[in-house]
Formats: sequence, structure tokens, C-alpha cells
Amino acid sequence: MHKKLQVKIHSGINQLERGFTLIEILVTIAIIAVITSMSLILFNPPSDQRLKDESSKLRSLIQMASDEAVLQGREIGVEFMQRGYRFLDFDPFLEIWNTREDDHIFRERYFSEGINFEIKLENNEIEIKSKKEDKLQSLFPHIILFSSGEISPFLISLTGDNAELMIEAKINGSITTKELSN
Repeated sequence: MHKKLQVKIHSGINQLERGFTLIEILVTIAIIAVITSMSLILFNPPSDQRLKDESSKLRSLIQMASDEAVLQGREIGVEFMQRGYRFLDFDPFLEIWNTREDDHIFRERYFSEGINFEIKLENNEIEIKSKKEDKLQSLFPHIILFSSGEISPFLISLTGDNAELMIEAKINGSITTKELSN
């Protein structure tokens, strides 16, 4: 009886010293590869998807700001900068536009790397100049969202590596997105 117990202990030690099988190593490598590829897709989506996300975000924010302008009975503007945009409020007493401070939703935003944009107002392309922030510099929006629900008509073209999207607004407040093929 003592010998059988000794054999079982000895065979258990041999099994522990044996190592991993080729199948176990291949399964582990496959799992690591799947997790890595999923994380790369999640954290660095394809440029077409980033373009769609950016256009959807911009369109939704403009629509939400337009709704807020109607609900609060005030004008809201959208000013485009070199790499992004920001929302402005109109102060009717001072007759000036002010940046929105401490607003998480309508904060200053920037487009993702590799996404370019052009904006046309009344069929005229607008050149976005780089501005130095200055307290004395007056702000003026490119797009005005009126308290009546109207929007100054615009056409924004967002381009990425392989795609182009257009966001168009009509004076009646309707905003549409079109996907253009390259």
C-alpha cells in the first residue's frame, strides 16, 4: 500500500514538470490575437467610421442647440475654427456674442485627426482663419440658430481618407446628412 501511494505522488510530480502542450499554446495565442484586434478596432476605428461619427455628432449638436434656442427664446451661434467648432450665445442687451462657459454639451470641440471640413454659407465657401484668442476680439458665428426655429442655411463637407459626408441645413430648420462617394 505504501508503494502505490508513492507511485501516485511521483506520477503527479511528473505531470507538473511536463509543461504546456502545443494545443494549449496555440489556443492562448489565438485568444490574445482576437483580444488585440478587437481593442485596436475599438480604440482606433477606421477613418470612414470616424467620419460618420464626427458628422453624426456635429449634426446632433446643431439640432440640439437649435431646439434649445427655440425653448429658451434666444439665438445661439456656431463658430468654426481651424480644427473644430464652438457654440456662442447672443447677448441682446450688449449686442455681442459670447462663448458658452461651463457647458459640457456645447463645449468647444475638435475634429478627429485626418478629418477635414469646408463650410459654405449661401453657396459661398467660407475661409476659416486661424484666430489668436484675444479679449478685445469680437466673436461672430458662421451659423445662427434662431429662436424662431430657423437656421441660417449652410453646407458642411467633412472629408476623410476614403469618404465624404455633407451636412446641409435649410432655413426652415431641417438638417440632412448625405454620403458622397469618392
